[in-house]
Amino acid sequence: MRTKTIRVLIVDDDSKIRTSLTRDFEDAGFGVTSAVSAAEAKVILKTEEFDAILCDNQMTGATGTLLLADISKSFPEIKRFMLSGNISATQTFLVEKEIGVSQLFEKPCSSKTIIEAITKAVDC
Repeated sequence: MRTKTIRVLIVDDDSKIRTSLTRDFEDAGFGVTSAVSAAEAKVILKTEEFDAILCDNQMTGATGTLLLADISKSFPEIKRFMLSGNISATQTFLVEKEIGVSQLFEKPCSSKTIIEAITKAVDC
C-alpha cells in the first residue's frame, strides 16, 4: 500500500490531452503539475520535485525526446514516460535504451494503462 502521493509532471502541447490526463491522474490520487512545452517543464523542474514525467514527443519547440534526454542527465531519479502518435523504430530504441524511458505509449492510449505503468515503476 502506497503511503506517499506520486507526483507526476505531464507535458503536452495539446490542451485536450493535457487536461484529460491531468484530471484522470488527479482522480487516481496523483499530485499533478502540467506544462504546455519543454521550456515550461524545465522551469517547473527547478522548483518542484516529481517521481515521474509523462511527455508527448511531438511538441512545438523542443521535442519530448530532447526534454527527456535533458531530464535523464539532470534528474536521473525521475521515471520517464513518453506519449507518441508517430515514432520510428530508431526513435523508440533511442528513448528506451539511450534516454532510459521506462515505457513508450502509442497514442491513443488509455489513461488507466499509463497510470498503472507509472504506479508500478514508482513503487518498485
